[in-house]
Amino acid sequence: MQRTLAYSDRAPVVMTVAGSDSCGGAGIQADLKTFTALGVYGCSVLTAVTAQNTKGVQRVSILDPRLVLDQLAAIVEDLPPKAVKIGMLGSLEVVEVLAQALAGLTGFPPIVLDPVMLSKSGARLLGEGAAEALRAKLFPLSTLVTPNFEEAIELTKASGISRDEAGLKELGERLMCLGARAALVKGGHLQGQQAIDVLFLKGKVVRFANPRVQTLHGHGTGCTLSSAITAYLALGESLEQAVAKAKTFVYLGLLAPALVGGGVRPVNTLAYLERETGRHAIIERLKKASRRFIQACPLEHIPEVGSNLVEALPVAQGPEEVAGFPARIVKTKHGILVPLGPEFGGSDHMARLVLAAMETLPDVRAAMNLAYSKELVQAMKDAGLRIERFDRSQIPREVEEIEGKTLPYLARRWAESGVGALDALFDEGDKGKEPMVRVLGPDASEVVEKVLRAIKKTGRSP
Repeated sequence: MQRTLAYSDRAPVVMTVAGSDSCGGAGIQADLKTFTALGVYGCSVLTAVTAQNTKGVQRVSILDPRLVLDQLAAIVEDLPPKAVKIGMLGSLEVVEVLAQALAGLTGFPPIVLDPVMLSKSGARLLGEGAAEALRAKLFPLSTLVTPNFEEAIELTKASGISRDEAGLKELGERLMCLGARAALVKGGHLQGQQAIDVLFLKGKVVRFANPRVQTLHGHGTGCTLSSAITAYLALGESLEQAVAKAKTFVYLGLLAPALVGGGVRPVNTLAYLERETGRHAIIERLKKASRRFIQACPLEHIPEVGSNLVEALPVAQGPEEVAGFPARIVKTKHGILVPLGPEFGGSDHMARLVLAAMETLPDVRAAMNLAYSKELVQAMKDAGLRIERFDRSQIPREVEEIEGKTLPYLARRWAESGVGALDALFDEGDKGKEPMVRVLGPDASEVVEKVLRAIKKTGRSP
C-alpha cells in the first residue's frame, strides 16, 4: 500500500504573486522558502524574471500580463488560497489585470501588498504609472500594505517628511487617507538603535520595535516580512499578531544571514526553523540541569514559594516562549521534588524576569530563584560571581502594586545602569515578599553550574 503525506491537507494553501530572484534571496524564492518554514503550502504566480545575484540586478523581463492572469486562474480553480501575498508586479499592465482578476472574485482571502519598487541594490522594479495604479486599484482590495519609508514617500507623493518615527506615522496616516485598509510603514532604512515599524489599523496605531541588527546584509527583508505576515494570516492569526510574529521571523534571519554570495547576503529563512528545533534542546537541558541541581542542593536553598529554573528561546517575545517548571521545584520532608517536567509557558514570574533582562543583557536567557541567606550571597562572591543587591523600597509604588512587574522593572534598571555583566540579584524581602536570590545565565546548565559553584563554597551538601 502506497503511503502519501497529506501535507496540503493539513497546511493552508498560500499564494504569492511576485517576480523571480535568480539568486534565491528575494521575490518568489524567498516567499516560498518562508511559507515552507512556517508550515503553509506555497504556490506562485510569476510576474517577472530577473537576472541578479547578491551584488545587483543585471536584467529584468516582465511577463505577458495574459500569462500572469492564466497562472492566477489555474491556482484559484484548483488550490484556492487562504491568503495572498503580492510583491513585484513590474508594469502598469500587470497591475491592472491583477486588480481586475482579484476584484472579480468573491470571498477572497486576506491580501498582503508589498509595493516593491526598488531592489536592495537600487534597480528600478516598477514601471511608469504603476505606482498610481497600485494605489488606486490594489489598495482597496488589500488587507495590508507594507511599504518601506522610501516606497511610502513615492506612494503618497509626500515631501519634507522627517526621517524618524514621526515621519513614519505621518506617512501611515497619509496612506490610510489614500484608501489603505491597514498599513505597515517600515523604518528599517532609518537610523537609530531600534528598527521601528508602525502598523496603522482603523482607529488604532501599533508600534513595533526590535533592536537594530548592525549588518550590511538583508537581501529580501521586505519580501520575507510580507510573506511571513501572509503565512501567519493563513494560520489564523490576527493582523497585529501576524505582524509581530513575522517581525521575529525576519529578525532571526537577519541575525544569521545566509552565508552565500559576495554582495548583500539574503535573510536566512532557516534561522526560524533552527530556533524551533531548539525547543527540544531547551527542554532536555532543563531536565538534565534540574536533576543535577537536586542531587547537589541542600533543602535550605529552596524558597518557601518554591524554586524555578527557566530558559528562553532566542528573541523570545513572551512567557509562552520561555520553558520552566509549571509546578515549581519544592522541598518536602523526603527531599527536593520536581512534581512536573518542564514545558514552554510553564513559568510566568521568572519568565518575565528573563524576558526583561534579554532586552539589554544579550548573554542572559535563563534564570533560577533560590532562598536568600547571607551565607549564600557570600559564597557566590567567593565563587567569583557578580551578585548585586536591590532595594525593594526604591521600587515605584505603581510598579510594586502590579503583580509580576517588579522583577522586569529591576532587570531593566540594572541593564540600563551600564555596570556590565551580572550573575545574580538578591533582595532581603519586604512585607509579604520572601527574600530571594535570582541567578542569571546564558542557559539552564550554566545557571545551575553557577549555583553549584556557590554551594560548594559553603561546604554543605544535601
